[in-house]
Amino acid sequence: PSLSSPSQSSPSNSSTSSDSDATPSSPTSRNKDFKILQININGIRNKISELTHLIASIKPKIITVQETKLNPKIKTPDIPDYSTIRKDRLTDGGGGLITFIHHSIQFTEITTPNQGNIETIITKLDTNPPLHITNCYFPPIADTTIIDDTNTIAQFNQLFNHPNNIITGDFNAHHTTWHSPTTDHRGITINNLINDSNFTIINDNKPTRLPLPSHRQRQQPTSPDLTIIPTHLMNTTNWTTLQKLASDHLPILTTPFITQKHSKSHKRKTFINYKKALW
Repeated sequence: PSLSSPSQSSPSNSSTSSDSDATPSSPTSRNKDFKILQININGIRNKISELTHLIASIKPKIITVQETKLNPKIKTPDIPDYSTIRKDRLTDGGGGLITFIHHSIQFTEITTPNQGNIETIITKLDTNPPLHITNCYFPPIADTTIIDDTNTIAQFNQLFNHPNNIITGDFNAHHTTWHSPTTDHRGITINNLINDSNFTIINDNKPTRLPLPSHRQRQQPTSPDLTIIPTHLMNTTNWTTLQKLASDHLPILTTPFITQKHSKSHKRKTFINYKKALW
């Protein structure tokens, strides 16, 4: 008889099967080292040494900084092993944002228009799954509440359109939902937007801003700084505040456990099908 060689693997004379016992399925792994640090630093120039020390101790992958208070004439602060995206407020020397991205992560800046005087930096990370990180600062209300509502709603709708977007920043908004002692108009607006979305605020009962010593008799600890994440990440994300820096705002550390599902490896086995042999 004439048999075809197994190495030809022709459909007419051979079959292929998956040997499911050859290689066991790789377990699901969770990256517990993907840390996001956020801080309203209230002026970065005289706090960069303190910030660098904090970063070296906790090794976050992303740092979002609000109220840098830099202008184009000032050099971007350098933190070893991190790339930067920076946006300055050009009008009064306040505000300003910097996002630091660890060199181990590839990223793309997403250019989107800001609404009114709201400041944002949106970064797409080449992670698995891909993440967006938003760094934002909402200044205190300076316009009418109608204008502020319009800008706030438009900005959030824009942010909600980015998949897996972790939104960090100082929103200058208060609501008892995120453990501020009072509720204000912008807080109500943001709370309603979150309730109608697939996102959630993961702040716990810790305040994010402590009044300066000279103001402690007139001010209470509050939570104007928020971390907003997609609801499907809520049960696998840790959130906490850290020891106070020189700023009146506390550093916030968020750790989303990024799930990476490895595909099952199959070993292909080729065998001779004698029933299809040409005798």
